[in-house]
Amino acid sequence: MNFFRLFFLIFSLLIAVACNMEADNSEEQPELTVIIEENDDIDNFATQTESIMPDDENSKIDNSTIKQEITLDNALLKKADNGDAEAQFKIGRIYDSKSDYPKAAEWYQKAAEQWHTNAQNSLGVIYANGNGVEQNYKKAFEWYLIAAELGNTNAQYNLGNMYYSGNEVEQNHQKASEWYLKAAELGNVNAQYNLGNMYYIGEGVKQNYKKAAKWYSKAAKQEYADAQYILGNMYYNGEGVKQNNKTAHKWYSKAAKHGNKDAIKKVNELKG
Repeated sequence: MNFFRLFFLIFSLLIAVACNMEADNSEEQPELTVIIEENDDIDNFATQTESIMPDDENSKIDNSTIKQEITLDNALLKKADNGDAEAQFKIGRIYDSKSDYPKAAEWYQKAAEQWHTNAQNSLGVIYANGNGVEQNYKKAFEWYLIAAELGNTNAQYNLGNMYYSGNEVEQNHQKASEWYLKAAELGNVNAQYNLGNMYYIGEGVKQNYKKAAKWYSKAAKQEYADAQYILGNMYYNGEGVKQNNKTAHKWYSKAAKHGNKDAIKKVNELKG
């Protein structure tokens, strides 16, 4: 996407929402401190792992997210009112964490208009989920695309999910894999895991156990429990890697520490 098309897309979005996002923030606000998860702007509506993954609620992602303490006080509000995009984004995060989605959307919008890519992605999530605004996959896609083209890895991952699921766009697993790859190469653990799944199954890409093992390994090293479990299976079965029970046991053990029940069973089997 060239610069002019990107500019036209965001300009069109701003016109479409300008009439709905007016707010008066001149009143003093009570001080509020919250802990924000720095890696939680992920839209996980696309689940593509059922054919190879255990049905285990305890084996879900462990993202090792960075936590940040943010205080909503008059100093932060003053910065935001003066047009500081980062302050506007932080206020949006605070309201988002308190489930005050209309206010979150309002502040994300302000920051997104200033090309703050995290705010653009967060606004996309708001529209995709219909939190505080009418659910609108088209607007979600547009905000994801803007942020993704500017290098935001969560937006790239979310865009991959939309292509995978076929929400608003025509379902296209190849395009999904392309966006996952962009995010995965920049270290996005969710994208690394999904890309591993696609290579393992042969969905959107040619089946390749070696490449699957490569991406599962990257996600596993970021403490993604499901990737650790599958990587253990691959070493146990010799899929894409040299068969090695010791290495399989290592990855099963790591996944087991995160509560993966299937991994716990495998650890016990290998002990016996």
